[in-house]
Amino acid sequence: MPPDFLSVPAPHTRLVLYPDYLRTTHWISTRLEMLNLAGWSCARCGVEGGCEVHHRTYYDEEGCVLWRERPEHLIVLCRGCHLRYHEIERRWMMDSHAA
Repeated sequence: MPPDFLSVPAPHTRLVLYPDYLRTTHWISTRLEMLNLAGWSCARCGVEGGCEVHHRTYYDEEGCVLWRERPEHLIVLCRGCHLRYHEIERRWMMDSHAA
């Protein structure tokens, strides 16, 4: 799950909510770059067009990956696979909290 607030590195000096981050020119260009790299095809089922870019992780050894995403932080998925991914993630979170 994404962090509620993002620390924005210099030269930015404010915190940004995740939905607002997804509207930044940085994210829009990163998203477009990933879609082009993937040929606009889902990495899971291969469907072409209508794909979305999903953050595989929000953190790495350097901290929060937002504003500095690399291809290994992201995956291109069609809407159906993206929704299934989040459902699996949600169930895993519920199961881990129930234990």
